Amino acid sequence: MKSSVFKRLTTAQLFVALAGGLALYLTPGEAQGFLHTPFRELYVAGLAALIALAILVIFKSYETVGLALTTGMVFLMTGFLSEKVRSMVELTVVDGAFTFDYQSGIIWGLIWMTPFLICMLVRIFSLNEWDSPQKREDFTYFFQWASIAFYVFYVVLLIFSFILIRKINLAGDRQLNLIPFYQIFRYFSSASDVVYYLFGNLLFFSPIGFFLSVRHPALKWWKKLLIAFGIGIVIEVSQYLLNTGMADVDDVLLNAAGFYIGCGAKRLVDFVRRLISGGTETSIPYYPRYLSSSTDAADQRSEEG
Repeated sequence: MKSSVFKRLTTAQLFVALAGGLALYLTPGEAQGFLHTPFRELYVAGLAALIALAILVIFKSYETVGLALTTGMVFLMTGFLSEKVRSMVELTVVDGAFTFDYQSGIIWGLIWMTPFLICMLVRIFSLNEWDSPQKREDFTYFFQWASIAFYVFYVVLLIFSFILIRKINLAGDRQLNLIPFYQIFRYFSSASDVVYYLFGNLLFFSPIGFFLSVRHPALKWWKKLLIAFGIGIVIEVSQYLLNTGMADVDDVLLNAAGFYIGCGAKRLVDFVRRLISGGTETSIPYYPRYLSSSTDAADQRSEEG
Protein backbone atom coordinates (compact mmCIF):
# COMPACT_ATOMS: atom_id res chain seq x y z
CA MET A 1 0.00 0.00 0.00
CA LYS A 2 1.37 3.40 -0.99
CA SER A 3 2.03 5.48 2.10
CA SER A 4 2.85 8.95 0.79
CA VAL A 5 0.38 11.31 -0.82
CA PHE A 6 3.13 12.27 -3.28
CA LYS A 7 3.24 8.63 -4.40
CA ARG A 8 -0.51 8.12 -4.52
CA LEU A 9 -1.41 11.30 -6.43
CA THR A 10 0.04 12.72 -9.62
CA THR A 11 1.49 16.21 -9.88
CA ALA A 12 -1.67 17.36 -11.67
CA GLN A 13 -3.88 15.96 -8.90
CA LEU A 14 -1.80 17.67 -6.22
CA PHE A 15 -2.02 20.98 -8.08
CA VAL A 16 -5.79 20.63 -8.53
CA ALA A 17 -6.19 19.78 -4.83
CA LEU A 18 -4.33 22.98 -3.91
CA ALA A 19 -6.31 25.07 -6.41
CA GLY A 20 -9.58 23.50 -5.31
CA GLY A 21 -8.79 24.20 -1.66
CA LEU A 22 -8.01 27.83 -2.48
CA ALA A 23 -11.27 28.12 -4.43
CA LEU A 24 -13.22 26.71 -1.48
CA TYR A 25 -11.53 29.21 0.85
CA LEU A 26 -12.34 32.20 -1.38
CA THR A 27 -15.95 31.17 -2.03
CA PRO A 28 -17.55 32.72 1.12
CA GLY A 29 -15.92 36.11 0.51
CA GLU A 30 -17.01 36.09 -3.10
CA ALA A 31 -20.60 35.24 -2.18
CA GLN A 32 -20.73 37.88 0.56
CA GLY A 33 -20.15 40.68 -1.92
CA PHE A 34 -23.28 40.17 -4.02
CA LEU A 35 -25.57 37.64 -2.35
CA HIS A 36 -27.72 37.61 0.78
CA THR A 37 -29.08 34.81 2.95
CA PRO A 38 -30.30 32.19 1.99
CA PHE A 39 -28.93 32.58 -1.55
CA ARG A 40 -25.42 32.91 -0.17
CA GLU A 41 -25.58 29.49 1.44
CA LEU A 42 -27.08 27.94 -1.70
CA TYR A 43 -24.38 29.52 -3.85
CA VAL A 44 -21.58 28.31 -1.60
CA ALA A 45 -22.98 24.77 -1.37
CA GLY A 46 -23.52 24.67 -5.14
CA LEU A 47 -19.99 25.84 -5.92
CA ALA A 48 -18.48 23.37 -3.44
CA ALA A 49 -20.51 20.62 -5.13
CA LEU A 50 -19.28 21.67 -8.58
CA ILE A 51 -15.65 21.62 -7.43
CA ALA A 52 -16.02 18.14 -5.93
CA LEU A 53 -17.89 16.74 -8.93
CA ALA A 54 -15.40 18.23 -11.41
CA ILE A 55 -12.49 16.59 -9.59
CA LEU A 56 -14.31 13.25 -9.41
CA VAL A 57 -15.29 13.28 -13.08
CA ILE A 58 -11.95 14.47 -14.46
CA PHE A 59 -9.50 12.65 -12.17
CA LYS A 60 -11.75 9.90 -10.78
CA SER A 61 -10.01 10.38 -7.46
CA TYR A 62 -11.70 10.58 -4.07
CA GLU A 63 -8.44 11.50 -2.35
CA THR A 64 -7.91 14.59 -4.52
CA VAL A 65 -11.28 15.89 -3.26
CA GLY A 66 -10.30 15.12 0.33
CA LEU A 67 -6.96 16.89 0.00
CA ALA A 68 -8.74 19.93 -1.49
CA LEU A 69 -11.05 19.95 1.54
CA THR A 70 -8.12 19.83 3.96
CA THR A 71 -6.31 22.58 2.04
CA GLY A 72 -9.37 24.82 2.20
CA MET A 73 -9.76 24.28 5.95
CA VAL A 74 -6.06 24.96 6.56
CA PHE A 75 -6.54 28.28 4.75
CA LEU A 76 -9.54 28.88 7.03
CA MET A 77 -7.51 28.19 10.16
CA THR A 78 -4.66 30.42 8.94
CA GLY A 79 -6.99 33.31 8.15
CA PHE A 80 -8.86 32.89 11.44
CA LEU A 81 -5.74 32.85 13.62
CA SER A 82 -3.97 35.64 11.74
CA GLU A 83 -7.02 37.90 12.12
CA LYS A 84 -7.14 37.25 15.87
CA VAL A 85 -3.42 37.97 16.26
CA ARG A 86 -3.72 41.22 14.28
CA SER A 87 -6.75 42.26 16.32
CA MET A 88 -4.91 41.66 19.59
CA VAL A 89 -1.81 43.54 18.42
CA GLU A 90 -3.73 46.54 17.07
CA LEU A 91 -6.53 46.28 19.68
CA THR A 92 -9.14 46.67 16.97
CA VAL A 93 -10.67 44.86 14.01
CA VAL A 94 -8.54 45.44 10.95
CA ASP A 95 -10.40 46.59 7.83
CA GLY A 96 -10.56 43.87 5.22
CA ALA A 97 -9.42 41.21 7.70
CA PHE A 98 -10.81 37.70 7.77
CA THR A 99 -14.07 37.56 9.76
CA PHE A 100 -15.84 34.61 11.37
CA ASP A 101 -19.33 34.61 12.87
CA TYR A 102 -22.28 32.24 13.22
CA GLN A 103 -23.37 32.74 9.62
CA SER A 104 -19.89 32.11 8.25
CA GLY A 105 -19.73 29.05 10.51
CA ILE A 106 -22.79 27.66 8.72
CA ILE A 107 -21.27 28.50 5.36
CA TRP A 108 -17.99 26.78 6.20
CA GLY A 109 -19.95 23.80 7.46
CA LEU A 110 -21.62 23.58 4.03
CA ILE A 111 -18.24 23.88 2.32
CA TRP A 112 -17.02 20.83 4.19
CA MET A 113 -20.26 18.86 4.19
CA THR A 114 -21.22 19.16 0.50
CA PRO A 115 -18.10 17.52 -1.05
CA PHE A 116 -18.06 15.02 1.82
CA LEU A 117 -21.64 13.91 1.16
CA ILE A 118 -21.08 13.73 -2.61
CA CYS A 119 -18.08 11.43 -2.25
CA MET A 120 -19.85 9.40 0.43
CA LEU A 121 -22.89 8.84 -1.78
CA VAL A 122 -20.74 7.87 -4.78
CA ARG A 123 -18.89 5.37 -2.59
CA ILE A 124 -22.07 3.94 -1.06
CA PHE A 125 -23.72 3.33 -4.44
CA SER A 126 -20.52 2.52 -6.34
CA LEU A 127 -20.50 -0.39 -8.79
CA ASN A 128 -18.24 -1.71 -11.57
CA GLU A 129 -15.16 0.52 -12.13
CA TRP A 130 -15.95 2.64 -9.07
CA ASP A 131 -15.98 -0.46 -6.88
CA SER A 132 -12.49 -1.73 -7.65
CA PRO A 133 -9.92 -2.38 -4.89
CA GLN A 134 -8.04 0.74 -6.04
CA LYS A 135 -11.14 2.89 -5.65
CA ARG A 136 -11.84 1.45 -2.21
CA GLU A 137 -8.30 2.29 -1.16
CA ASP A 138 -8.62 5.74 -2.71
CA PHE A 139 -11.79 6.38 -0.69
CA THR A 140 -10.16 5.47 2.61
CA TYR A 141 -7.53 8.14 2.02
CA PHE A 142 -10.27 10.59 1.04
CA PHE A 143 -12.03 9.87 4.31
CA GLN A 144 -8.81 10.38 6.22
CA TRP A 145 -8.26 13.80 4.59
CA ALA A 146 -11.93 14.75 4.99
CA SER A 147 -11.83 13.90 8.70
CA ILE A 148 -8.70 16.04 9.17
CA ALA A 149 -10.51 18.87 7.36
CA PHE A 150 -13.46 18.48 9.70
CA TYR A 151 -11.26 18.51 12.82
CA VAL A 152 -9.59 21.76 11.66
CA PHE A 153 -13.00 23.36 11.04
CA TYR A 154 -14.32 22.05 14.36
CA VAL A 155 -11.41 23.55 16.30
CA VAL A 156 -12.12 26.96 14.73
CA LEU A 157 -15.82 26.57 15.57
CA LEU A 158 -15.13 25.58 19.17
CA ILE A 159 -12.70 28.46 19.73
CA PHE A 160 -15.23 30.90 18.32
CA SER A 161 -18.33 29.49 20.04
CA PHE A 162 -16.99 28.80 23.53
CA ILE A 163 -14.11 31.26 23.96
CA LEU A 164 -14.15 34.32 21.73
CA ILE A 165 -17.82 35.35 21.86
CA ARG A 166 -18.40 34.55 25.54
CA LYS A 167 -17.43 36.97 28.29
CA ILE A 168 -16.46 35.54 31.66
CA ASN A 169 -18.46 37.12 34.49
CA LEU A 170 -17.51 35.40 37.72
CA ALA A 171 -19.32 37.95 39.92
CA GLY A 172 -22.63 38.00 38.03
CA ASP A 173 -25.78 36.00 38.62
CA ARG A 174 -25.78 32.57 37.04
CA GLN A 175 -28.56 30.96 35.02
CA LEU A 176 -29.40 27.32 35.53
CA ASN A 177 -32.14 25.04 34.19
CA LEU A 178 -32.42 21.52 35.60
CA ILE A 179 -35.95 20.79 34.32
CA PRO A 180 -35.72 18.39 31.35
CA PHE A 181 -37.42 19.55 28.12
CA TYR A 182 -38.38 22.94 29.61
CA GLN A 183 -36.28 24.99 27.19
CA ILE A 184 -37.01 22.63 24.29
CA PHE A 185 -40.79 23.18 24.53
CA ARG A 186 -40.28 26.89 25.16
CA TYR A 187 -38.29 27.38 21.96
CA PHE A 188 -41.06 25.86 19.87
CA SER A 189 -42.90 29.18 20.24
CA SER A 190 -40.42 30.72 17.79
CA ALA A 191 -39.66 29.01 14.47
CA SER A 192 -36.27 30.70 14.11
CA ASP A 193 -35.26 29.76 17.65
CA VAL A 194 -36.30 26.15 17.04
CA VAL A 195 -34.03 25.94 14.01
CA TYR A 196 -31.11 27.55 15.83
CA TYR A 197 -31.54 25.86 19.21
CA LEU A 198 -32.71 22.37 18.33
CA PHE A 199 -30.85 21.75 15.10
CA GLY A 200 -27.81 23.70 16.25
CA ASN A 201 -27.35 21.53 19.33
CA LEU A 202 -28.17 18.34 17.45
CA LEU A 203 -25.94 18.93 14.43
CA PHE A 204 -23.08 20.32 16.48
CA PHE A 205 -22.39 16.91 18.03
CA SER A 206 -23.57 14.57 15.27
CA PRO A 207 -20.19 14.49 13.47
CA ILE A 208 -18.46 13.54 16.73
CA GLY A 209 -20.67 10.48 17.05
CA PHE A 210 -20.16 9.60 13.40
CA PHE A 211 -16.36 9.86 13.38
CA LEU A 212 -16.03 8.13 16.75
CA SER A 213 -18.09 5.20 15.43
CA VAL A 214 -15.86 5.01 12.38
CA ARG A 215 -12.60 5.20 14.30
CA HIS A 216 -13.71 2.82 17.06
CA PRO A 217 -16.31 0.48 15.51
CA ALA A 218 -16.17 -1.97 18.43
CA LEU A 219 -16.88 0.65 21.10
CA LYS A 220 -19.72 -0.51 23.37
CA TRP A 221 -22.98 1.44 23.43
CA TRP A 222 -22.67 2.35 27.11
CA LYS A 223 -19.22 3.83 26.53
CA LYS A 224 -20.67 5.94 23.74
CA LEU A 225 -23.41 7.01 26.14
CA LEU A 226 -20.85 8.08 28.75
CA ILE A 227 -18.89 10.04 26.14
CA ALA A 228 -22.03 11.72 24.78
CA PHE A 229 -23.28 12.87 28.18
CA GLY A 230 -19.77 13.55 29.48
CA ILE A 231 -18.98 16.08 26.74
CA GLY A 232 -22.28 17.90 27.24
CA ILE A 233 -21.95 17.98 31.03
CA VAL A 234 -18.39 19.35 30.86
CA ILE A 235 -19.53 22.16 28.56
CA GLU A 236 -22.53 23.11 30.70
CA VAL A 237 -20.58 22.95 33.98
CA SER A 238 -17.88 25.18 32.52
CA GLN A 239 -20.55 27.65 31.38
CA TYR A 240 -22.01 27.70 34.88
CA LEU A 241 -18.68 28.11 36.69
CA LEU A 242 -17.39 30.81 34.32
CA ASN A 243 -20.87 32.34 33.90
CA THR A 244 -20.57 32.45 30.12
CA GLY A 245 -24.15 31.36 29.42
CA MET A 246 -27.09 29.40 30.79
CA ALA A 247 -26.25 25.93 32.08
CA ASP A 248 -29.12 23.88 30.72
CA VAL A 249 -29.90 20.18 31.12
CA ASP A 250 -31.74 20.33 27.78
CA ASP A 251 -28.46 21.21 26.04
CA VAL A 252 -26.93 18.05 27.48
CA LEU A 253 -29.87 15.97 26.24
CA LEU A 254 -29.76 17.52 22.76
CA ASN A 255 -25.98 17.12 22.54
CA ALA A 256 -26.28 13.45 23.48
CA ALA A 257 -29.11 12.97 20.98
CA GLY A 258 -27.03 14.62 18.26
CA PHE A 259 -24.10 12.38 19.15
CA TYR A 260 -26.28 9.29 18.69
CA ILE A 261 -27.69 10.64 15.43
CA GLY A 262 -24.10 10.57 14.18
CA CYS A 263 -23.68 7.00 15.43
CA GLY A 264 -26.93 6.07 13.68
CA ALA A 265 -25.72 7.68 10.45
CA LYS A 266 -22.70 5.38 10.51
CA ARG A 267 -24.95 2.33 10.87
CA LEU A 268 -27.22 3.58 8.09
CA VAL A 269 -24.26 4.02 5.73
CA ASP A 270 -23.11 0.46 6.43
CA PHE A 271 -26.64 -0.90 6.01
CA VAL A 272 -27.20 0.77 2.63
CA ARG A 273 -23.77 -0.27 1.36
CA ARG A 274 -24.42 -3.84 2.48
CA LEU A 275 -27.62 -3.87 0.38
CA ILE A 276 -25.98 -2.28 -2.66
CA SER A 277 -22.99 -4.61 -2.58
CA GLY A 278 -25.11 -7.71 -2.06
CA GLY A 279 -23.45 -8.36 1.30
CA THR A 280 -19.85 -8.32 0.03
CA GLU A 281 -19.19 -5.19 2.10
CA THR A 282 -20.78 -5.19 5.52
CA SER A 283 -18.92 -2.10 6.67
CA ILE A 284 -17.03 0.38 4.51
CA PRO A 285 -13.37 0.52 5.66
CA TYR A 286 -13.08 4.26 6.01
CA TYR A 287 -9.51 4.52 7.24
CA PRO A 288 -6.40 3.09 5.53
CA ARG A 289 -5.58 0.90 8.50
CA TYR A 290 -8.68 -1.21 7.73
CA LEU A 291 -7.58 -2.01 4.18
CA SER A 292 -5.58 -5.09 5.08
CA SER A 293 -8.30 -6.40 7.37
CA SER A 294 -10.62 -9.17 6.23
CA THR A 295 -12.82 -8.98 9.33
CA ASP A 296 -15.46 -6.52 8.17
CA ALA A 297 -18.26 -8.81 9.25
CA ALA A 298 -16.65 -9.36 12.64
CA ASP A 299 -16.19 -5.63 13.09
CA GLN A 300 -19.82 -5.09 12.21
CA ARG A 301 -20.94 -7.66 14.76
CA SER A 302 -18.69 -6.06 17.37
CA GLU A 303 -20.18 -2.68 16.61
CA GLU A 304 -23.70 -4.06 16.97
CA GLY A 305 -22.70 -5.17 20.45
